[in-house]
Amino acid sequence: MTISTSLFFSKAVSLMSQNQSDLAAMQEKVATGKEIVRASDGVDKALNISRLKANIGRLEAYEQSLNLVGDRLRIEESYLQGTSDTLTEIKTLVIQGANASYGSGDREVIGLQIEELVNEIQSLANGADANGNYLFGGTRTKTQPYQTDSSGVIRYMGDQVETNVNLTDTRTSQIGRSGPDVYQSINTGDFLNVIPGIYDLDVGTVTAGDEFALSIDGQSIEYTVTAQDNAYSVAQFFHDEIQKKVDAGALANFSVTLDGTAIQMTATDGVSRAVTRTSTKSSGGTAGVEVAVTPSQVPDPGRAERIEFFEALATVVSRMKTGTQDEIQETLGYLDQMIDQSTLGLADIGVERGAIEAELDLNEDLRATLTASLSSAEDLDYTTAITQLQAKMMALEAAQSSFAKISNLSVFNFIR
Repeated sequence: MTISTSLFFSKAVSLMSQNQSDLAAMQEKVATGKEIVRASDGVDKALNISRLKANIGRLEAYEQSLNLVGDRLRIEESYLQGTSDTLTEIKTLVIQGANASYGSGDREVIGLQIEELVNEIQSLANGADANGNYLFGGTRTKTQPYQTDSSGVIRYMGDQVETNVNLTDTRTSQIGRSGPDVYQSINTGDFLNVIPGIYDLDVGTVTAGDEFALSIDGQSIEYTVTAQDNAYSVAQFFHDEIQKKVDAGALANFSVTLDGTAIQMTATDGVSRAVTRTSTKSSGGTAGVEVAVTPSQVPDPGRAERIEFFEALATVVSRMKTGTQDEIQETLGYLDQMIDQSTLGLADIGVERGAIEAELDLNEDLRATLTASLSSAEDLDYTTAITQLQAKMMALEAAQSSFAKISNLSVFNFIR
């Protein structure tokens, strides 16, 4: 087979160009320290590296969010702890002022002391972070949350919009709490709410010949008092008759208890029943108080009167200055609620901070694992790379030397 001079030169130049290209690629890898410099160096490896970098970037973003929320919670905790401590100081002063040995002048002085402490709490409620953003104004971070109006009333000027940030793929946290969420309104305990389905039947004085009729959910029970009866025996009769109807299923989801002359009837399903009673005295006319059916009442915080946090503190101040001893004592209940709310708020922040610290530790471990995987995937093995670089340099030098020697040969060399 004959190889023409032009074909020889073409193949030789192509081989040297390829060697130069391989050498340049290896030199670039050594210079960057990366196994994969561009996607063409290995598509699968490049895709894997891209995924690893994206995951690491996401973890770094989450770490920033976790640190941001953690720092904010630490600041909020300090302000709320200050509020709790100040409320405790106020309670101590109220207990002192409620002492019967203190006169109006003494209480006026204590009231002024409490007023100063309320101002301190207002300052804490207007707390801001290092950037001057108010912590308890909701999303209105540049508006002072609690401002005193012209009449001396402290009013909330923020909003109650929640802002959440992503801490991890599955966890979010509220940032920018509103004042009413932290400085909550309190229950005055002034109202009672009727609980449906609970009724008390009280049997009072009875006289022979008195006639009683009780209707419960359409079931009637009647009784005429005899000379041998008293209030206890009449109450026992009604209790036993109601129990018979309960046992027979005529009064479903119903229970009855007896305590002396008092009977309590309860609809266990919580549904109100039609309960009525009539009583006719032997002397004629309708009895008014001898047998009375009334709904039971219990305190219901959900429907009791509530007042705002700073309104309650203003009440504490005014009652200390001008209120009665009983009114001053009542404000201790206000302060107990406020202190309890502060304690719960601090506990919630503590739990949230603990969760964030745990997430940060987990995030750090995961990022370290991914970083190690990324290093393994893209970092160059210098020992192997240097060996390959030297081999490619030798191959290029050999090709160049051979080309130079062979290219000088011609038929005239043989003639000479």
